Amino acid sequence: MYINKRAVQQQIRAWKSESGLGHLRKLQFTVDYRKHIVNVYCSRPGYLIGKGGKLINKYKNSMKVLGVKDIRLHEVEDILI
Repeated sequence: MYINKRAVQQQIRAWKSESGLGHLRKLQFTVDYRKHIVNVYCSRPGYLIGKGGKLINKYKNSMKVLGVKDIRLHEVEDILI
């Protein structure tokens, strides 16, 4: 199955603005095409998870339609991004 990187990028932009991290520019993501995994690197992953895991579940389900099997959040310092 093919993963459209542009569609994933649009989903992550929508996720970022919905979570309240729109003002924060420090967010990167990589796509592992062989394993169908999206790795998201940010300084505050709690905002992306949302209250009770609501946001991450919403975007996991929407990215499954795009062919992504899993989303992994990684917390890194602002300087490293």
